[in-house]
Amino acid sequence: MKAISIHPEPVMDILLGKKKEEYRSWTTHHRGPLLICSTAIKTPGCISGYAVCIVDLTDVKKLADDSYAWIFENVRCIKPFPIKGQRRLYHVPDEQIVVPVEGEFKFDTWIATLSGREAIYYYPSGLNSDEERVMNYFPAMNVASPKQGVAYTYYEGQCKRVADITSCLKVKEGIMKNFLIKDAAIADHFAYEFRTLIYISKRGVYRFYTISDDGSKLYIDDKLIVDNDGGHSVRRAEGKVALEKGYHALHLLYFENYMGQELEVGFLGRDIPETPIPAEMLFLPD
Repeated sequence: MKAISIHPEPVMDILLGKKKEEYRSWTTHHRGPLLICSTAIKTPGCISGYAVCIVDLTDVKKLADDSYAWIFENVRCIKPFPIKGQRRLYHVPDEQIVVPVEGEFKFDTWIATLSGREAIYYYPSGLNSDEERVMNYFPAMNVASPKQGVAYTYYEGQCKRVADITSCLKVKEGIMKNFLIKDAAIADHFAYEFRTLIYISKRGVYRFYTISDDGSKLYIDDKLIVDNDGGHSVRRAEGKVALEKGYHALHLLYFENYMGQELEVGFLGRDIPETPIPAEMLFLPD
C-alpha cells in the first residue's frame, strides 16, 4: 500500500476525523487507499514513528500559491506498528497492515508526554493514561434513587451570549427526557437552561461536546467544561473532565438568536465511542 509520513500532530487530527486535508508542495497521481504514518519526532500527546490509519485519497487540488491540498475521506484505524518514514510516497507491504474486524474500532498505543515519559493513547477516544494519572477527579454526589429526566427552563428574548439569558423572559419550566429544543414556541430569539444529574458508570477521563447554533455552555459540578458561546452557525466545541463513578451535576445553557437552531450534547470515554448522551444516563436533580 502507498504510504505517507506526516508530523505527529496532524496525524492525530486525521485519526480522530478532525482533519480532511493535508498540504504538500508536490502532487501525486495516486488515488485510493493511503497509509498515514507519523514521523519519529517526539511530540507530547501524539503517536510518533508509527503507521496509524488508512484513508482514501480522493483528490489533489492545486492552490493559488502552487501548493497542493490532498483530500482525505473514510478514515479506518489499523493496529499501529512502528515504521521508518521516507520522503514523498513510499510502499509498505500489505501483510504489515492489520485492520480490526468490524465493530472492533479501538486500540491502545504509546505517546510522548511533556515530561518526556511515555503514556498509553486510547483510540478512538483520543484520551491517554497520563491524563488519567494527573487530572483532578470530581467526586460523585450522594443521591438516593433519583428519577430519570432533565429539568428545563424556557426563555424568550434576544441573546448574543449565554450570559444574556438571565435578561430574557422566563416562559415556562418543566421536565423532559433529554436536551431538546424542538418544542420552542418560536423559531428565533429563545433560550433554554437545562439541569440534570449524569450517571458515570466508571471512573475515568471523559470528553464532552456540544454542537450548537447559536451559543451553548456546559458545566459539570459547577465547572465550565465546554464553551461554545456566542452567536454563530452550527459549531462544535469540547472539553475534558475527570469524574469519579456516580452522579454528577450537569448544567447546560443554550440560546438561539436567528436563522437556524441546533443542539446536540454528547460525550466519549476510554471505552465509549462518541455518542449523544442517552436519556438513560440523565436523572432529575433534587
